[in-house]
Formats: sequence, C-alpha cells, structure tokens
Amino acid sequence: MPLHNRYHLRMNNSCQLFDTFPAEWASETCVLDHGAVLCIHKGTATLRVNFRSLTLCQGMVAVLFPHDIVALEEEPTDCQLQMLTYPAETLREACMQIETAIYEALHADGYTSQPDVFHITHCMLSLLQAYARQAPDSLNRQAALQLKGYFLGFYGQLSSGRRHFQGWSGAGIDRGGRLFNHFMTLLETHHRHHHAVVFYARQLSVTPKHLSSVCRHITGSSAKALIDSYLITHIKLSLHHTPHSVKELAYQFHFPSPSHFCQFFKQHTGHTPLRYRGEGWRG
Repeated sequence: MPLHNRYHLRMNNSCQLFDTFPAEWASETCVLDHGAVLCIHKGTATLRVNFRSLTLCQGMVAVLFPHDIVALEEEPTDCQLQMLTYPAETLREACMQIETAIYEALHADGYTSQPDVFHITHCMLSLLQAYARQAPDSLNRQAALQLKGYFLGFYGQLSSGRRHFQGWSGAGIDRGGRLFNHFMTLLETHHRHHHAVVFYARQLSVTPKHLSSVCRHITGSSAKALIDSYLITHIKLSLHHTPHSVKELAYQFHFPSPSHFCQFFKQHTGHTPLRYRGEGWRG
C-alpha cells in the first residue's frame, strides 16, 4: 500500500489501538491530527517530538497531543508497546475546560519512567483493549471516559499547586526549556503568518540570537531552521490532504508570491510542490 494511502487511513475521526508504531511515523515527519498515549513494554525506540530527540525504553510512558510533530529517528529495537491514538475531539470531550492546563503541562512533561504512571497507563490501555475485543463500536466512548479519568489525575496535581507532574521529564525543566516550549506553542499558532525569527523573539522578549542559541542547545538546529522545518511539514500536509492549488497555498502560508513559495519548497525538499503532490508521502 502506498505510504500516502496509509497516512489517509490514520487520519480518521476515531480512537485506535496499536501494538506497533504507525507506519507513517517512520516514512516522514508527521503533524499529528490526533493525540496518543503509549507504554513501552520491551525494547527501545527513538522519537523526535517537536524537534527534540526522545529515547523511549522499557517501563516508559509518553503522551502526545494533536499538532505535535513526530518522526521515528530509527527503526525500533525489538520494541513491544501499547498505544491508544485519539482524535482532538475526544480530548476536548474528556477534558473540557481543563484541556488547556493539561496540554500546557504535559507538553513540557511529555514522558516518564515513573512506575506508578506506567502501571496506571498500562491498566487503562489493557482495559480499552478488552472493550475493543468485546464491543469494537464502543471504543470511542470508552476511550473518552478513560482519558477523562487519566487526565483528571494530572489536573488534580496541578490544582494542588504543583507546577509539574511528579516523575515526569519536565519536573526539573530549566529556563531555556520553558522558553523553547513557549516558542513551539507560538510556532504552532503563527507559522502560517510569520516565518522570521525576529517575530518569535519579540513575542518571547528575547533577542533572535538568544532564541537560536536555546534552540541549538535543545535540538541542534537554529530557530530559523526549526521554523522552516515546521513550515515545510505543514505545507507537505496541505499538498497531500487538501485540493488547494499552489497559488492558494502560497496565499494561505503568506508567501509574497507563488514563485517564492515554490522556490522555498524546492530549496528544502528538492522537488516542486506539484511533483511532491504527485509522488505521495516519501522522505
């Protein structure tokens, strides 16, 4: 099956359970239109999430959110896992008014090896697997109910005055890490309209040089390289999943002209937008 068709299968409006990583994560950097909760039971996998490298191994839990940029950096080594993917609508149904608080906190603290969290997550996913076997049509509703309890547990810790979740990766996050997280949030919101480092630096009240220094320290790439990569990933997504013309996409992504848009895309991919659209999802 072509990679782009497989990608279409993933982009639906229902919850799904997996025991392997989705194939499209290995084919090309993906913008998630869904969230995911996963447990690693055996082996090792290296993910790049929002440009940061994340090594997952036995006993670890990771939480991903809609709009995260994800790619498998290398083939997993004998990796056994449980994973639930859920659409953004399910997250809103599960969390309602607490979605923003959960999103911001877990975006900073995206993974953990704390045994209690692993046990809770494993139990939730195993229960959903049992529901899926007995009544597949009930998975969406059951997942929303389970996720509500799952995220409410984290929200309870936030409400008690904790800034971070005990045992999660961001519990000791430094000032540079917080700046980078804020940069990624701004990039998610403004990438279509603003392509320059100076805009984001101004929003963060730092110099462009300082922002790039923080980005290099965390990801190995400059702020401008991350902006361009984020933009290219979203353009690729639009080329394959919308009918918009090159002229329309150039306008939507605020390029001065279609020729500038095509030049930018070819510079970063080696292909014209139309050729890329015709060839399907490839690295």
